Amino acid sequence: MTYDRGGRRYDHMTTNLSECVNKVFRGCRNIPITALVKSTYSRCRQYFVDRGRKAQRELQSGQIYCSKVMKEIQKNQEKAYSDIVRIDDI
Repeated sequence: MTYDRGGRRYDHMTTNLSECVNKVFRGCRNIPITALVKSTYSRCRQYFVDRGRKAQRELQSGQIYCSKVMKEIQKNQEKAYSDIVRIDDI
């Protein structure tokens, strides 16, 4: 069962699939299907190349985790400061 509260799943807003597809195809309207496939492939390839290079730079600079994971860890640490741990006698 997935966590879902008010349309948010795991702290991410869900969006309509057609909106995602429209974003990918932005600027590619009214072109032949083969050009559309090549454009989509090219965009995906570039995205992964850019993300891979960014990850390599972060690892080479001594980071253990990528910046997105570090932000989430810091956010969770800030939330944890307000938690109270209580030990009940059994």
